Amino acid sequence: MRPNTLAERYQTLIQEELGLMAHIDEDQDVIFRHPDLGSLYVRLDADKDPEYLMLVYPSFANQQSTGLDLVSALNVVNEANRTCKAAKAYLIPRSEDEEGYRLSATIECFLAGSDQAPDPALLKSVMARNLKALQHLVQCIARACKEQQQQRTSCH
Repeated sequence: MRPNTLAERYQTLIQEELGLMAHIDEDQDVIFRHPDLGSLYVRLDADKDPEYLMLVYPSFANQQSTGLDLVSALNVVNEANRTCKAAKAYLIPRSEDEEGYRLSATIECFLAGSDQAPDPALLKSVMARNLKALQHLVQCIARACKEQQQQRTSCH
């Protein structure tokens, strides 16, 4: 499938079914802004894996916003990943020049047979659910971070 065609399929879905503005970047990824989550994108590889969906919620939190040290944040992320379906969070350390970390999340799945583009009806049926799963994961992490912070302040 031509890269533009697959990206356009996702762009149309996001705009028409979700009612959100979306654009295709130079890498043929589809970038959009969700009113409750912020900026997200659909990472595509139409040439090698048109059937593969990777919905990415980049940098939704960082060390400053969570208020947790690296070890505590890793524990929160691991527990959320263990208990939440489909969506997974990742802790990404900053570069050597910067301190802290950032959190990103993804949903990754195959939506068609090998080397086949997903059917638009299938995309329509799973995209909103995938967004809800990401939102649930982020809410679980936010709640756990708040609980960790409250435990720390009550101990001191």
